[in-house]
Amino acid sequence: GLVLGGKIAEVLDDDEKEDFGKKIQDSLESNPDNTSSKWTSKKNKNLNAEILPTNSYKIDNQTCRDFEKIEEESTACRDEQGNWKVI
Repeated sequence: GLVLGGKIAEVLDDDEKEDFGKKIQDSLESNPDNTSSKWTSKKNKNLNAEILPTNSYKIDNQTCRDFEKIEEESTACRDEQGNWKVI
């Protein structure tokens, strides 16, 4: 799974964190650069985020993507199992 960080992770319960993490994973896996996905909490419809992958590249043979969520910019790289990890 994805390790979530940032302001939104502080207010989510475990189920929401898992759901939000899946949305980030899906966005990193499927969205072209500069194509966003929206996530909305199933428990609080006023709590939502936009995930925007912005750049794809390699670091030491690892596929990486920069992405923005909420008002934060983050980077994720694939681990040995192919999962996206926020660095």
